[in-house]
Amino acid sequence: MATVEEVAQRQRAIAEQTAQLGHTSVAQLAAAFSVTTETIRRDLKTLEHQGALRRVHGGAVALEQQAASNAQRLHAGMQSEATHLRHRQAIGLQAMQFVPKPQAEIFIDAGATTEAFATVLARHYLGQRWHVVTNSPVVAKIMCAANIPDVSVLGGTLRGHGKALTGKAAISALQRLRADVAFLGTNAVESERGFATSSEPIAEVKREMLLRARHSVILSESFKAHCKSEVPFASFEEVGTVISERPLPASPLRCLRDANTQVVIP
Repeated sequence: MATVEEVAQRQRAIAEQTAQLGHTSVAQLAAAFSVTTETIRRDLKTLEHQGALRRVHGGAVALEQQAASNAQRLHAGMQSEATHLRHRQAIGLQAMQFVPKPQAEIFIDAGATTEAFATVLARHYLGQRWHVVTNSPVVAKIMCAANIPDVSVLGGTLRGHGKALTGKAAISALQRLRADVAFLGTNAVESERGFATSSEPIAEVKREMLLRARHSVILSESFKAHCKSEVPFASFEEVGTVISERPLPASPLRCLRDANTQVVIP
């Protein structure tokens, strides 16, 4: 269960993201913060009472004076789930080029974009000798449904309605492993801090995967370059490749190039 401070931090991040984008959806927020949709609805109700935003069907919108200054970003927050799914699938298809052949040790992080990649990976399974290690029960289920025989699920504490396994058990398991490539998600791509996520336990697992993989690939929809999140987990220099569905804004793109991080666009 989240602490009072963690709840307050999440609600501040939701308010900031809604103000920046002009609109946010319950489903997107639940995925971004690895919590249930019911938790997000309670957060939005609290924030509306505080005058930070206005609830609408399926999400929330910024107050008029905030939304006016962020009109150029409104379209990002209004994108349908179908559009997001297409973006994630396009990212997943591009990520396939980083899976070694004919065998590979693969880390797959928890998250909506990495789940989409797992679905693409499953479709491409033709008996390759893949060992998939994940902290996501959802990813593990996708792999097993494709009859991939060598799938390991990290132990630990489930956070965010079973979306991610974290904690000492997960870290301890990772410390005994090595991977050819790690595929990770991110909640934000920040010019000042690099890649960030919603909590320290989730960040710890991401850092350990990065440390123990020969190559690392961040899978991120482009709108996350407009987001902020609580905990940085990697600098641009620590990541080998970033894949997005469209070009990133100039500032983070320049930072990535300065760090010699490969940027791949479908």
